[in-house]
Amino acid sequence: TKGYYLGKYEVTQAQFQQIMGANPSKASEDPNAPADTISEGDAVAFCNKLAEKTGQQTRLPPAAGGEY
Repeated sequence: TKGYYLGKYEVTQAQFQQIMGANPSKASEDPNAPADTISEGDAVAFCNKLAEKTGQQTRLPPAAGGEY
């Protein structure tokens, strides 16, 4: 199997807004709070746009990744 890196911290509302241009979060208006109310489609779109901007492969972890 091939290893992978997993982010240490959740994506903040400010990070999500910087990449996506919008902040759909509803639980808090703190830009340093984790992004919430994000659909799986929004999360995939975030990963794709982040990969475009950084040149690094970015994706959601596989279902088995939660076990680690």
